[in-house]
Amino acid sequence: MTPRFEVTSFEQIAAGRDTVLLRISGRWHGPRRERLAPPLLLLDDGKRTHRLAPLPSPEDIAPQVSPDPRPASSANATRGPDARLAGAE
Repeated sequence: MTPRFEVTSFEQIAAGRDTVLLRISGRWHGPRRERLAPPLLLLDDGKRTHRLAPLPSPEDIAPQVSPDPRPASSANATRGPDARLAGAE
């Protein structure tokens, strides 16, 4: 079974004129304990898909998958004149 991520919250926060901070929280589910590589956030702007790496963090950003998962979170940033995500709340 492929690990899956259950989203519990998503936030977008203006961090300047054309920068947005994206924070996502949830849990990684899987049949057995395993450590994954830090995940990328995929952002589709209607023209192409952007792959956003997590921002540096003092916490370990490599998620732990488990049948009894712990909360996990990631912060990413995107820039550009249309950085605010339509319909994302």
